[in-house]
Amino acid sequence: NLILIPGICFISSIIVQASSTASSKQQTRISIVPTASLNINLSETEHISIVACCAAINAEKTKAYSVLESMANDVATLSTKASWETIQSALKIKGQTDVSVDASGKCSGCNRSLLSLELNDIQREQLLNQIDSLVVHQELLQVIPDNNTPLAPDAIRRSNQWKVFKSWLHQRQAEDGPIDFVIDGANVGYFKQNYAGAPDHVDFHNIDSVLQHCLSAYLPRRKSMATSQPSTSVQTKFRNRVLIILHARHLAEDRMPYYAHEIVKRWRSQKQIYSCAIKNNDDWYWLYAAVAAGDNCYLVSNDEMRDHHFDMLGQDSFLNWKERHLTKFDFGPFQRHGSRPVDLSLPPPFSIRMQRAIDNPDIWHVPVQFNLSGQDSNALSLAAPQINQSIIIQRPDITQVAWLCLGCCPVADEKEEAGNT
Repeated sequence: NLILIPGICFISSIIVQASSTASSKQQTRISIVPTASLNINLSETEHISIVACCAAINAEKTKAYSVLESMANDVATLSTKASWETIQSALKIKGQTDVSVDASGKCSGCNRSLLSLELNDIQREQLLNQIDSLVVHQELLQVIPDNNTPLAPDAIRRSNQWKVFKSWLHQRQAEDGPIDFVIDGANVGYFKQNYAGAPDHVDFHNIDSVLQHCLSAYLPRRKSMATSQPSTSVQTKFRNRVLIILHARHLAEDRMPYYAHEIVKRWRSQKQIYSCAIKNNDDWYWLYAAVAAGDNCYLVSNDEMRDHHFDMLGQDSFLNWKERHLTKFDFGPFQRHGSRPVDLSLPPPFSIRMQRAIDNPDIWHVPVQFNLSGQDSNALSLAAPQINQSIIIQRPDITQVAWLCLGCCPVADEKEEAGNT
């Protein structure tokens, strides 16, 4: 009875063994159903075994597509080109191997632009609701309490302060438009200040440098499932819309350095900063603001968000969002006038993962990531069971990714092939 399958290890052994014997192929095709209902993600090896079974039993194309879509949810990039042949066999569609995808996401095989795979409206709303619930309850709790659980006084206070923030955020975006950059002020302000004798206040010059850079930064166009054309709004604005989130303790009069007062005054006059109150976790504020801003907002922070409270968010949606929006930063050497150049590592305008074309369901793009020696690398697969590894954002170097453009070369009918021989 498949309902009694206890866990991923047992499922894995069944799938791999079944794929090696033709008599078990039909059973394996059915065995993919309970994995989703049990909320169990499979690795690349297990997914490829299922794909091989589809090919062996000559499964209909719609079933093979369903299997590939399930694989795309669990595995970002493949670790070996050998999987390409298995996928083509299962779908009965040939493709062009080793096609190039340029920095804008355009495929040389089909001339289509790859998509930025974003959260849909339901996933975004669920993630925002999860953040909502965690804000008003103690982060030490390992589960989100039931809605009937009475709130402690501190939780009531945080809840009221949180409502003020959400109202302010909604009003700001209604008046000025969606935010393009959210800056984790403390993370930027404490950049490389963990040395002996370092000041206990944030570096307001560093924060302001990042702000000024973001205001004028060029934002690459993205093409997502929600629109068949990349957004052009970022090309017509005079300046980007930027928001700094900084905890109130950093803005206390007795803690701010003398030079910071004029900087903060300017931020406030232009609605470029929000300070969360004492005993609030500023992480939730910048995360909520960045998620709520939509598909074209970037979160500027070197924080990998690996603390225990981030583990309480839905992993699939959260990790997908983080991969597409977390933007790392760095500073160059000091210039003569005292400023420092800012380097932002924006995510590419497309997702480096398996994906299906919007306009043609028969066209897939399947990436394989290589190590620095140019060889297939099993260790680089971002399979879901490697949760601890996948939490860290390690975007592949575009030059180290090979692509299969599947669907450009349909397989000729067997009768036609026989007649031509």
